[in-house]
Amino acid sequence: MIDYELWANEAWINYLPKFENRKRAKEILLHIVGCHSGWITSVDDWKDVPDEELELERDLPELLRRWKNVVQTRDLDEVLKWNQGKGQSRSVLLHELVHHVMNHGTYHRGHLRGLAESEGLKDFPETDSVGFFIKRD
Repeated sequence: MIDYELWANEAWINYLPKFENRKRAKEILLHIVGCHSGWITSVDDWKDVPDEELELERDLPELLRRWKNVVQTRDLDEVLKWNQGKGQSRSVLLHELVHHVMNHGTYHRGHLRGLAESEGLKDFPETDSVGFFIKRD
């Protein structure tokens, strides 16, 4: 799942120059990477920064390397707890958080596809997960 996330995001990063509204497309990609950045702080010593301070080509691979390390070394049934808003207690299992963070990218890559289609682009990357998992002969 994490390798797929890297593959799919890199495809869209490489496609950025084709967008008429590159600024908006990059904001969407930064939002995806920002989710990786924001949530990894709950299980790693990564220092979160605002989305616009992230560098896609540098930070995406590093963040996904860290997520992979978390998945390989931590108990995925570990309960993560935090307080939100007015002291509201929240919790999530680590494997649920990993699922959310990776699924969040898929959701917003659909957003990128919609932006590409609205600009009349037809050669955008097909990053549906089956394209990653199909074995090529």
